[in-house]
Amino acid sequence: MLGYDAVAPGNHDFNYGKDRLIAAAKYAEANSNLKVLSANILDKDGNLVFQPYQVYDFNGFKVAVVGLTTTPILLPRQIRRMSKVFPSWIL
Repeated sequence: MLGYDAVAPGNHDFNYGKDRLIAAAKYAEANSNLKVLSANILDKDGNLVFQPYQVYDFNGFKVAVVGLTTTPILLPRQIRRMSKVFPSWIL
C-alpha cells in the first residue's frame, strides 16, 4: 500500500461494480492499516456500507477524518436506473 491512513471511494471506484469495490476495500483493510471511509454510501436498506469516519491521534492531537463520496457524473440512461443520487449513493 502507499502509506495512506484513509481513503474515500470516488465515482470511478464503481466502474467494476459494487461487489468489486467492497471486496477491494475489505482486502485493503485486512492487509494494511488503511481505512476505507464513506459516510454517504448506503446499501438498499439504508445502512452504511463503509465506516463513516475515523479518529486519529497525532501526538495527543485528535483528528477526525470523514469520508464523503462524490456524486457520479451520470449519463441520462444511468439516472433512470438509480433511485437516489444525492446526497447518498445507494448500492
